[in-house]
Amino acid sequence: MTLLYRTAEWHAFAKLRLHTESTLQHLEGLTTEFGKLMRNFRDTTQSAFVTFELPKETGVRQRRQKSDKGKEKVAAGSTSGRKPKNLNLFTYKWHALGDYAPAIRLFGGTDGFSTQVVSDVYLELPNLFISGWQGELAHKIVKRLYGMTNKRNAERQIAKRVRRLEHASLALDKKRLHKRKRQKAMEQEDTNAEGDSDLRYHISASKNNPQDIFSTIRNNKGDPAFHVCFFGFELVNLN
Repeated sequence: MTLLYRTAEWHAFAKLRLHTESTLQHLEGLTTEFGKLMRNFRDTTQSAFVTFELPKETGVRQRRQKSDKGKEKVAAGSTSGRKPKNLNLFTYKWHALGDYAPAIRLFGGTDGFSTQVVSDVYLELPNLFISGWQGELAHKIVKRLYGMTNKRNAERQIAKRVRRLEHASLALDKKRLHKRKRQKAMEQEDTNAEGDSDLRYHISASKNNPQDIFSTIRNNKGDPAFHVCFFGFELVNLN
């Protein structure tokens, strides 16, 4: 019960949106106590219970052993049955618990940042969408690109696709930048033309704000200015 309570308490303090120095010091003390409780839990369960790997893990290991590369690494006396497996605390997730308080001091509450997405690597391309990040989710890009290869010399094929996507992403960025510059130039041209008093009229090159001329005529029924004439002869009255 103590372990469950300390786990919930640590999670509550780590997820606080607003911290003070006293709450951070309490979080550091909780982290130390939580680590001791977890090590005690591991030692107690390891001596009292015999645990094995999951059937899914057994299947993955057996398929790896049957592969050509796996046969070279497997020892002669290795077994294909379920292997004993204990709680492993030597992982990065457990190691990173001690970095929460210093990270909060540097970057603020944990709701304001994430380790999953650091920066975009690829953008959406015509007939292809591959989105990747330099962070925890970067491995998903490698797996997806691996599925596009013929499984022969996959590393070289993945590298070629990565380089191709990088060039395509740069080209797409240049295209979008050129489009923004052209739109800005058109807007600047419209602004300059509207301020010229010598022009009788001005036709904008931009199509951002179209006007329906027939709706304008209907809304101004009875106005002589909306009589349609050609060479001085009245052709039709659109009212």
